[in-house]
Amino acid sequence: MGTVLLNLSRKWRSQNFDQIVGQDLVVRILKNSLYLGHYFPVYLFAGQRGCGKTSMARIFAAAVNCDSLIAFQKDPKNFSVPCLTCQSCTAMRVGNHPDFIEIDAASHTGVDNMRNIVESSSLLPIIGRKRVYLIDEAHMLSKAALNAALKILEEPPSTALFILATTNPHKIIDTVRSRCFQLFFISIEQNILKKHLQLICRQESISYEDEALDIISRQSEGSARDALNILEQVRFSNSIVNKTSILKLLGHMSDQQLLDIVEVTLRGTPPQLLKLLNEIDVDRYSAEFVWQRLMILLRSLIWIKHGVSPERIISSSMLVKMSVVNYSLDTLYELTDSLYFHEELFLKTKMQSLLLEMILLGICRKNTKKNDDDNGATKHFVPLIVDEPYEKIDNNSQIEKEAAPIIFSDDGKKQWLHFIEEISLLKDALINSLFKQARFNNYDQVNKTVVIEFAKDLILFKEWIDNACAVWQPVLRKAFEKDVLLECQFTGTSKSDKQSKQGGTQIYKETVQGSPAVIKSQIVQDKEKTPQGALQEQFSSVQHYKKKIISSSKRNEPRFNVSNESEWQIAAMLLRHFPGVITEICEN
Repeated sequence: MGTVLLNLSRKWRSQNFDQIVGQDLVVRILKNSLYLGHYFPVYLFAGQRGCGKTSMARIFAAAVNCDSLIAFQKDPKNFSVPCLTCQSCTAMRVGNHPDFIEIDAASHTGVDNMRNIVESSSLLPIIGRKRVYLIDEAHMLSKAALNAALKILEEPPSTALFILATTNPHKIIDTVRSRCFQLFFISIEQNILKKHLQLICRQESISYEDEALDIISRQSEGSARDALNILEQVRFSNSIVNKTSILKLLGHMSDQQLLDIVEVTLRGTPPQLLKLLNEIDVDRYSAEFVWQRLMILLRSLIWIKHGVSPERIISSSMLVKMSVVNYSLDTLYELTDSLYFHEELFLKTKMQSLLLEMILLGICRKNTKKNDDDNGATKHFVPLIVDEPYEKIDNNSQIEKEAAPIIFSDDGKKQWLHFIEEISLLKDALINSLFKQARFNNYDQVNKTVVIEFAKDLILFKEWIDNACAVWQPVLRKAFEKDVLLECQFTGTSKSDKQSKQGGTQIYKETVQGSPAVIKSQIVQDKEKTPQGALQEQFSSVQHYKKKIISSSKRNEPRFNVSNESEWQIAAMLLRHFPGVITEICEN
């Protein structure tokens, strides 16, 4: 018979401690244990797939029974274990050592299998010092089998040594784990794994490119076995291991194509995005992989924005650094949040490619509306969408979106006062009252941003302000500039902190016995009303609502149906922040 050729992962399996890749701490612990001659009855090797658990267990078992162990204990600098030449090491290498028993727990899960191990552990070793039992994938053992092994694991014979290897240590019951000396194998770092692949490529005469090995190291997620399997696949499909061959083999999209998608999503239009996706033929690629790579790419862009190099997480770091100038941090965070928001649905659906396309189109459409007045430039902004303008009370004439800005001063205070005057003419008393209570901070003419500050207790109305941008944004642009943006900060001193000395609205949570928590709105009368107004005007002046919406703790009052969020926006906003019920109070 001819010689059986092993694949790379088996051919390059570590034979001694020096060949173990990326597990320096575990190697040091085990070598010190051998040097001191102190052994634990049970070892637990835990870590992800392909990080060296089984190889380490075999090397340790060979070292325990190696003939050179005594010489190693006397002079560890000049002797190493296992020596790979003695009778015991030779038997371990060919796989017929009588004192090394390797058991696959996946196929020996029952109590009877464990009883056989317990009975055989009392036998004396034949050619070595100890009988070593390696139970691979130990988490597959049944609970009954693990309980049957408790006594032997706690007090095994002096000539027996147990090694449990698992990728899921949390599945092993606590009573077993507490009897083990636990060693955790970490994921192999990318640069260490890359050096290991370079060594193998040189020894095996495999032509390669560094960028290709970077991709393999990233794709294998710290598993040496996975990395060697990918390397071997590319080796048999191409004469050279390069980036193109790996991406083609794995069915992955290039970083440049992903950058193009991000660019068009954030700065282009939906038709342009659809055209790009059609040219790339995105359906050919794994939607889950595209999703993951988009998240990694966005993470890299954010890192660069904060001055941190992303070379550890992406190979095309220079390409990413060149394109990051096109985006703002707010835009990147918004796209990342949008993807994370849909992640649960994305992982559950069977039509991932279609859902990903719809998500990107939605983000692109939203950004297109925001940038209509900016000629496609991305700016620091509050995520608001402008619809139709409201009407004035006096003459029912519409405010023009493109009205010429009124210029008063550089600091913007007079413009803000003009904005407040114009807001008071609109048919929205709630917006009028809120903006009157805002404190004008500054007007950044470079970034075209107006910064205002609300009290902390008004954070509840943030969503209302965002949704009502169609009311105030045309007025803001008329008072300042057509492309000005508003930044709202809710960091001011809360009225509740001042014990409501100047009046206002206190919104708090009240729990009634036997009923869910409800929201009670209490209007505190203001004897000396400030020019900015108080929040009671919001509810007394709004003509849009024909009934007061006040929650009550009385059980005999009927519940009020506010399920139509478009009609009862304030009520819906309150219920999202304070789960409970809303009842209708009839005034006498």
